[in-house]
Amino acid sequence: MSSIVTMLLGGVALFLFAIHQLSSILEKSFSETAKLFIQKYTNNIFAAIFIGIIATILSGSSSTVIIILIVFINAKILDFRKGIGIIMGANIGTTISSQIIAFDVAQYSVFALLIGLAFSFSFKENEILKCNK
Repeated sequence: MSSIVTMLLGGVALFLFAIHQLSSILEKSFSETAKLFIQKYTNNIFAAIFIGIIATILSGSSSTVIIILIVFINAKILDFRKGIGIIMGANIGTTISSQIIAFDVAQYSVFALLIGLAFSFSFKENEILKCNK
């Protein structure tokens, strides 16, 4: 029993240390332009929910989005009020991801592949390289 408590306390301490370190690094390295960009797209509650949904669907984990959000709030890049919308969006995104997995979408995967192929042929290689810079 005591080893479980010790492991739990060690895990919490490690988690809090990582949050503190990452927050201090982000606070120093984020430019004002990046901060304004994040604040602009989370200013509206519906935009914040949408950002949370998209981030969760892309990352596949609402826990990841929420941990990154905690770091942003701790680094004073975002305030808690705007973070609530992202948390709501992360929870909605998890539900959407679960529903997509629950439905049998394998029969429609050919259409997604064809759309991706059409996009890859419609852009020149130079245009894609310009977007990455």
